[in-house]
Amino acid sequence: MVLLIAWLYAPLVASLLSAWNRDPNYSHGPLVVLVAAGLAWRIARRRRSGRAEYSASSTTSSSIVNSRDVIVGFLTILVSLALHGVAWILDFALLDVASLIGLGLGLLMALGGRTLRRDFGMPLVLLIFAAPLPVAWYQPLALGMQQLVSSLAATVFAVCGLPVYREGYVIHLSGYSMQVGAACSGMRQLTAFLALAPILGHVAQRGRVYSGLLLLLSVVAAIGANLLRLLLCGVVLLVAGPAWAEGWLHTLEGLTTLGLGAVLVVLLAAVLARIQDRFGKSAAHQPEAQAKDRNASPTHAVRTSVSRRTSLVVIALLSIAVWVQTTAQRIVLDDAPLPAVKFAGRLESLPKQIGPWRGIDAKVPSETPAGDDHLYRVYQHSRSGQTVTLWITYSTTGDDRAHHPEICMAVAGQPEDASRRGVVPMPDGRQPIAEFVFGAVPESVAAWYWHYALSAGRPQQSSALARLYHRARSRGESVTVELLGRDTSPEGLVGARNLAAMIDQQLCAVLPPGAVRGSERLPVAITN
Repeated sequence: MVLLIAWLYAPLVASLLSAWNRDPNYSHGPLVVLVAAGLAWRIARRRRSGRAEYSASSTTSSSIVNSRDVIVGFLTILVSLALHGVAWILDFALLDVASLIGLGLGLLMALGGRTLRRDFGMPLVLLIFAAPLPVAWYQPLALGMQQLVSSLAATVFAVCGLPVYREGYVIHLSGYSMQVGAACSGMRQLTAFLALAPILGHVAQRGRVYSGLLLLLSVVAAIGANLLRLLLCGVVLLVAGPAWAEGWLHTLEGLTTLGLGAVLVVLLAAVLARIQDRFGKSAAHQPEAQAKDRNASPTHAVRTSVSRRTSLVVIALLSIAVWVQTTAQRIVLDDAPLPAVKFAGRLESLPKQIGPWRGIDAKVPSETPAGDDHLYRVYQHSRSGQTVTLWITYSTTGDDRAHHPEICMAVAGQPEDASRRGVVPMPDGRQPIAEFVFGAVPESVAAWYWHYALSAGRPQQSSALARLYHRARSRGESVTVELLGRDTSPEGLVGARNLAAMIDQQLCAVLPPGAVRGSERLPVAITN
């Protein structure tokens, strides 16, 4: 049974290991797994102790799992296996971890009844905190946290009498500027403290209300710890200069405030327990019916006998699931997408002279989005002298789409002026080019964004299953284009729009047939 489950979820384990190693926002994942395993071992030891005490003092040997528990367990297993199949096809790690948790709860219910599920349910549910959030969920949370903590930090500095000005996620102090980056958003503290709260609630054994309140208070602790980090960084910046507010000292500030935040969560748990003891009913004063239910638990001396028939049915279900997944893997791998073929003509083939605009190649910045080919060029209008920067990225796997000015400019402290958002209609009548304006005059920046899906005109996989599987793991070949200019006057915008249209014409001449232009934004991962 264990081997079957290991085979089913081997792709999930590989995906989680990659996410924990690649993304620092989820580096706490292995610790969550270890803590869950430690809790399970602690519970198992208490159960063994309870059985020993029971065997020495009673003549009753076991309690049979009732049929209702078995049916509920089987239904939970079936639903969880179905969710695993969907998660495997869509490469949805969070849903797959949820299916693993559901499978574990179903097995506990079917093989040991409600008492076994109640005892070991908490370590299983804890695993959800080891899973990475989808980018579409993480992105608004991270941006919201950055907005909140930067606003709070600026307010505290102002209350303390320090001259401060906040622009988006950038806090301007006297002579210095401090950017609230993704690492300073507080998301890492939030995920860590949200995992710590249920652990403390489980150890305290004070009921769901206590655990729920502690979970909410852990959010406050995460925001407070991150706010303290920003304030410390600002004070060090003003007192000692930027050299002391960067590098290993900045990392030390983060680790220190993370530890203080964890201590704060523990203190909040203790205070909440005191309040519950004084004004409510603690776990030590539970109703008699609940106390009887606890005494009926195997943890307190009941030994559960597992039906051999139930075990055989579970093994059969898992075996069918393994066969289905093996067959699906063979289908999607045999029906793999065509290999990427780099389009004729490198990005450098784009003319440097486009109408009245003359371009000069520049060094590709270090923060260039992931891709297989890049073009970084500055164009200047021969008559008006207006300059715009052109940034083109090509990727065989669509990684170029992991960049968008709407997100990146906001993170850089340039909030968008939504009233000036627009589009540039194209002569072919297809998807227009998106236009944005960020910041306030005279520091405003205009941006034009569009992309081309190069694989849209190529043959697709023959089966719908293979198409879903491969699309979830790769967006296909694409080219992303971005123009940036500081002239946001009406004349400047018109000039840059004309250049964008001419660049589109030039690119369409070298891109493969069937390339489809678009300007929609995909969820963008925010990492440091």
